[in-house]
Amino acid sequence: MLSEIASLSPRRQRRGSTLPGALSVAGAALLWSTLGIFYRYLSREGGMSPLSIAFARAAGGGIVLAAFLVLRRPRDLIVAAADLPGFALGGFASVTLFYFFYIEAVRRTPIAVAVVLLYTAPAWIALFSWVFWGESLSRLRAAALLLAAAGTALVAGLFSMQERQLDPVGIFFGFAAGLTYALYSIYGAWASGRYETGTVVVYAMLFGALFLLPWQSPGSLAPVFHSPSVLLCLAALVAGPTIGAYALYTRGLARAGASSASLIATLEPLFAAILAAVLLHEIPPPQQALGGVLILLALLLLGRRHDPKGSGIVRLN
Repeated sequence: MLSEIASLSPRRQRRGSTLPGALSVAGAALLWSTLGIFYRYLSREGGMSPLSIAFARAAGGGIVLAAFLVLRRPRDLIVAAADLPGFALGGFASVTLFYFFYIEAVRRTPIAVAVVLLYTAPAWIALFSWVFWGESLSRLRAAALLLAAAGTALVAGLFSMQERQLDPVGIFFGFAAGLTYALYSIYGAWASGRYETGTVVVYAMLFGALFLLPWQSPGSLAPVFHSPSVLLCLAALVAGPTIGAYALYTRGLARAGASSASLIATLEPLFAAILAAVLLHEIPPPQQALGGVLILLALLLLGRRHDPKGSGIVRLN
């Protein structure tokens, strides 16, 4: 799949049957759905901190992608010096903060809850478009935002009378993950108008890792060097939901189109819930399941409208 990274981008789409593209996007969604499992193992069994996991993933993914581009398309690594602050800001928001927030959400809440809260990102984008860019708030968008708000309230347990409540700090991190994930669409829209998607992702990951570097110490990374299982898990994290999912989604985006790819990618919460139920025995209660359905319905409503700010941008889950 690495051969797809440099050769495909939303600006250079291939024509043909959409079925292979749909299957590629579904495969990317399946790989992304494993993130919670990896994060749980590395934090609870591997003894790594969220900041160290985020650094290892960003650095590993960025180095592998950069090495590939050096070998196949070295010119894609050349960027204008004036654009470096934009890449740095994008990497800080969409990798440094997003990775950390999402890992904390997975650590503190059920995986299905963390993934559903992540999928509030399109609602954040719609809200940004209305508040900051003056886009009209159509009835469809307003209905989608209300659905997303109701869904997140149900997921967070705000209407629950049960004694056991979700960790409010975990809920906060879930919302923060959705917000910073939405910011990637803004960064991606700016960067993809200037560079290939491989360039956009490489610089985001490398800058994201750079901002995480000061928080690392020999002790925080010790499990990587002392435990073969932790090292193997990190390698799988980089190869699967980081590099592999990126390549599959890029390929699917080129063949199926942005609208279809965004729709198919909503399989990720379903896959994540199934994996959490089977592997970790985490079964969401009916209230949270209903909230997740409402959020996904909101996402589908928002997806019916073409959004030039976010469409066609390769994702950075």
